[in-house]
Amino acid sequence: MKKLLFFITFLVMTIVAKAQVMYFIPSGHSPEENNIYVDIVVKDNSGQLWKTTVWSGTLKNNLLANRNYYVDAFNTGTHTIPATYLPFTGTQYSPARYDENIIVSKHDTNLKFERLIILQRTQKSIVCKTSRVDIMAISDKYAFSLDFKTMVQNPDKVNPSYYTSIPVDRFIVRRSIDDLF
Repeated sequence: MKKLLFFITFLVMTIVAKAQVMYFIPSGHSPEENNIYVDIVVKDNSGQLWKTTVWSGTLKNNLLANRNYYVDAFNTGTHTIPATYLPFTGTQYSPARYDENIIVSKHDTNLKFERLIILQRTQKSIVCKTSRVDIMAISDKYAFSLDFKTMVQNPDKVNPSYYTSIPVDRFIVRRSIDDLF
């Protein structure tokens, strides 16, 4: 029994340690800015890519409180999308549902990681699309350099958007209250 418990503990620790989280900001911008969106891409143990987008101010506050906030949010997330209710009336708008292409954080139900489907691998990049199809039946496409230093949104458009990978430490502006003085 102890060996099984040790193996399960080791397996869980291995799963958490192997997940890779990358933070992408629009090229030409700085992580010190507070008015940009940050794309967070998680590469899980199986190599599956997941993506979410967060406002930079929210990202910095979450990372200041917990450096591993987005790792924890992903690892403890669930595929169950909670029910939504109409404001003020409390009437249920849509029931809870299971979706294998979405991971919803237990910390914040507005934080949803979306599965990226790999379309092709080239010598220099990996091309993906979102698993969701919006109302106009258009999925977002993304191309990642093999080292995940660069992300290109809508690579097959005339004017694609370029994003640069930024280390998590660049978003954490201070370590303690004393850094304010």
